Amino acid sequence: MGRPCVGRVLKRWNKKGKPLLPKKEWRSRVSWSHLGPNLNFTKRATTLFKYPKKVDRELVGLMANAGCEQVSMGFESGSDRILKNLNKKFTLKEVRQISEMLSDHGLRRMGFLLLGSPGETRESVEESLVFADFLKLDILKITSGVRIYPHTSLVTRAIDEGVISSHDDLLLPRFYLAKGLEAWLPETLKKWAVARPHWRAQDYS
Repeated sequence: MGRPCVGRVLKRWNKKGKPLLPKKEWRSRVSWSHLGPNLNFTKRATTLFKYPKKVDRELVGLMANAGCEQVSMGFESGSDRILKNLNKKFTLKEVRQISEMLSDHGLRRMGFLLLGSPGETRESVEESLVFADFLKLDILKITSGVRIYPHTSLVTRAIDEGVISSHDDLLLPRFYLAKGLEAWLPETLKKWAVARPHWRAQDYS
């Protein structure tokens, strides 16, 4: 598969467990200009979708020149409405632009969809699948169901909808899936995956 890289935390360790670069440089372009093809990269890849406006062709070029071969894209949804519900600070247009830049530089792209969050509908799921298909990713990982973490707004919603009770121990994983998707979503993903062997779905509903 080649050697992946990390684009959110630009942190590399030497044999003594010390960072190769000063902490202030982890997220900078200077970090990538210092990295060379002989360094051992970690096994996972993440791109900077929290601040997509900072991702441009110059940065992607530095990543490629440093030996990066794969980048993960956690865009979560192909619906701008759902992205807004999830409080994501980027748009589908920005996702497309970054995806194209990575592809143009020969970097493999692994995308992530998170389906079933509050407000999700069959229509928004279809939007996400069409969008992900349009990107022509090398790998797509799809998760059905959103984990309910303590002290989040999702807890209140899940209690109101009877998904959990106020006494449930949320240190044990519990998941939320928008109503109306329970039986439809797994079957829909199976149908889409038939002609797309690079799509991998996990169901936590």
